[in-house]
Amino acid sequence: MDKELNDILVEAIWWVGRWSWWNSDLPRSFFVEFDGTQLWNQPPREGAPPNHQIGFHFVHPHSVSFIERNKGVHPNWPDLLHKDKVRQPLNIQDPTITFLDTTLIHQLLGEAINIRVYSGSHPKDVDWDNSNAKLVFWAGSLGLAIAADEMRMTTHSGLVNSEQVFEMRRKYSDYYRDYWLYKRATKSHPRLFPLPRDYVCEVSIPGSGLGELPDDDPIWEKMRQEDQKLTNRINRSLSRLIGRH
Repeated sequence: MDKELNDILVEAIWWVGRWSWWNSDLPRSFFVEFDGTQLWNQPPREGAPPNHQIGFHFVHPHSVSFIERNKGVHPNWPDLLHKDKVRQPLNIQDPTITFLDTTLIHQLLGEAINIRVYSGSHPKDVDWDNSNAKLVFWAGSLGLAIAADEMRMTTHSGLVNSEQVFEMRRKYSDYYRDYWLYKRATKSHPRLFPLPRDYVCEVSIPGSGLGELPDDDPIWEKMRQEDQKLTNRINRSLSRLIGRH
């Protein structure tokens, strides 16, 4: 993996993302899933926001470890996460995730007060520089370190290659911009907001420089019609009041 792809994935995951699941089929593969990622994925059904889950299949892993950097964690937390029973979101925080940076990997592993080797070598014995596929991250006080022969990225639609990741990021950026342009444009008429509510967009409020919706966007005509309906209702109410006196 090159630096550009690593940076795209890290940025897409850490901003709102969380570690949502893992699964294993050792010795063939180990699977890691993140939710809340900022990559465009087709909505799972009509009327729903984009699917924000992405997964990584690590093929022939030679080191898999669950790591902890605080005391007092649940002793069975890996099993609970695997069974979707962890109640507290395991949010990723920058710069605590990398698919590439071996210096950062050693730094992150240095924060661990407990390392549970799940399979293969202890992470501090791994030759990270020469590992073809790797991922180390913290999600709050819990984390994962994995080294493998190969990594394959997947979504609910199937396998994703490197070129598609860049396109997914571009599409999400366009979607995010449009989401907030519509959100701001329809502030006075929230029921006219034309997109499904998306929590990933909602918790990452944009700053200045977002731009404006084009003047010919259909939403403006819909709001003018709503304003006219409101004006007509007010006028009818005033006419009735005047007629009573």
